[in-house]
Amino acid sequence: MKINITKKQYALLIKMLYLGDWMINAIKLPDDRNREVDEFFSYILSFAKEFGMEDMTDEDEGEFSASRELDEDDLVQESMEAYNEETFWDELIDRLAERDFHRKYSTAEIRAMKDWIERAGHTDEFRDKYAEEFEKNGLDRLEIADGK
Repeated sequence: MKINITKKQYALLIKMLYLGDWMINAIKLPDDRNREVDEFFSYILSFAKEFGMEDMTDEDEGEFSASRELDEDDLVQESMEAYNEETFWDELIDRLAERDFHRKYSTAEIRAMKDWIERAGHTDEFRDKYAEEFEKNGLDRLEIADGK
C-alpha cells in the first residue's frame, strides 16, 4: 500500500505521532520505552528530508528523533498544556472524591450498593463539591491538615 500525503499533512502527522509518543513514553525510563512506538516514529521521521522538513528531526546513526523545533511547536505545546491542565483537575477531583466516598461509607455499605451507577451517584456528591470549589478558588484553599 502507498499513501500519498502533502507536506502540510506530513507536518501534522509527525506532530500527532510526537504527541502519541509523548503519551506512551514520556514518563518511562529509557529502558522501559515502547520500542515499537519509537521505531515507527523514527521510520516516519526518516521521510522528513523528502518533505523539506529536516529541521523537525535529529538523526543519530540512522535513528531519527524529534528535534527541539518539533518539541517547541505551537500545536504540540498547546496540546500538551491543555491535556495536562484538564487531566490534573479531573484526576485531583476524582481521587479526592473517591477518598471521601471510602471515608463516608464502610466496605459493607459499598458492597450493598446494587451497581456502579448507584456508587457513582454517591461519589458524584463529592465530585461536584470539589469541582465547584476548584472552579471558584483553584488551589488557593487547599491545605494539608496538620494531623495533630
